[in-house]
Amino acid sequence: MIKNQKKIVRKLLISSLILLTVALPLAAQTNNITIPVIAISESFLIDSSGSLWGWGYNGAGTIGDGTETNRLTPVQVKPGTHFKVISSQSHSLAVDSSGNLWAWGSNITGTIGDGTKVNSLTPVQIKAGTRFTAVAAGLMHSLAIDSKGSLWVWGYNTNGQLGNGTSGFTDSRTIPMQIKTNIRFTAISAGSFHNLAIDSKGNLWAWGGNDYGQLGDGTTTERNSPVQIKAGTRFTAVAAYFHSLAIDSSGNLWAWGRNDNGQLGNGTTANYSAPVQIMAGTKFTAVAAGAAHSLAIDSNGNLWAWGFNEFYQLGNGTTTDSHVPLKIMEGIKMTVAGLSQSFAVDSAGSLWAWGRNDEGALGDGTTDNIPTPKRIIP
Repeated sequence: MIKNQKKIVRKLLISSLILLTVALPLAAQTNNITIPVIAISESFLIDSSGSLWGWGYNGAGTIGDGTETNRLTPVQVKPGTHFKVISSQSHSLAVDSSGNLWAWGSNITGTIGDGTKVNSLTPVQIKAGTRFTAVAAGLMHSLAIDSKGSLWVWGYNTNGQLGNGTSGFTDSRTIPMQIKTNIRFTAISAGSFHNLAIDSKGNLWAWGGNDYGQLGDGTTTERNSPVQIKAGTRFTAVAAYFHSLAIDSSGNLWAWGRNDNGQLGNGTTANYSAPVQIMAGTKFTAVAAGAAHSLAIDSNGNLWAWGFNEFYQLGNGTTTDSHVPLKIMEGIKMTVAGLSQSFAVDSAGSLWAWGRNDEGALGDGTTDNIPTPKRIIP
């Protein structure tokens, strides 16, 4: 099932291409990256100077360097601008040090938010005059939180992922629109077709596609407006792809949704439509959701991985799925999961990567899959 889903995702990405891309290494530019790395997303990092770097697949200009050429090593994006937040899937979103929002890449469903459906090979400023603090890139939709805590959405809306009370292709939006205007938000995560958000009181909200129970409301019913999940529990972190992960204010880890490869981590492969606690007794600080694998950092800085492992994305040197969390690294402060890739930043600020590496997704100058964590930067 997950292999078929990967094919569908890949077709959606490739459908926006006009030109075929080739991979050209630009290793020399890597030497200009300064540590510690302060932010990461799938095939992106922000270094200590605020410079943004991208690598890997570059169809429709996902990297933002003005080309559609895949990059095997990091290249700088929008030199001279200092960034603080980055999020990416088939398109990319970033916030600079002044709170300005930038978007680029695939735009066939209005995901950039500039009022068009034309791809952009370089960053375009969105909603000038508004200051933003957080962004989340879904497969073909976008989310952002401004400095007042207002939540903005745009792009594809076939599954109600915009949360504005409608759904369908004709209800897609090419410019940002505000939803849940009476609530202030602090954190967001965009899955492929659903979203998770935390408000200023720690309440968890979910909306969009729900085929696998990934909203966590006990059903598999699509929701085109946000519904509260696990009322009474306060949350601090969320992550979404085709399944959902969250950490509550006590450091407890919760998982729900799609589970055919054990990506929920509860020892089964059954989907769950409501949150289930994972590794009770262990306190967590960060989570990341890949297409079918999961990553989490505990309060001691240990990195755990579980789920689908065909491309070494768990980082334990095998291609065997794990239905329970496996300890992979120590001394980790940041992590993010791609489609079939994993990234982590250690306490010294160095970037590590492993998993699937076609099109240079891991940034090490090769296209060879990496079975265990490999230090990429510096």
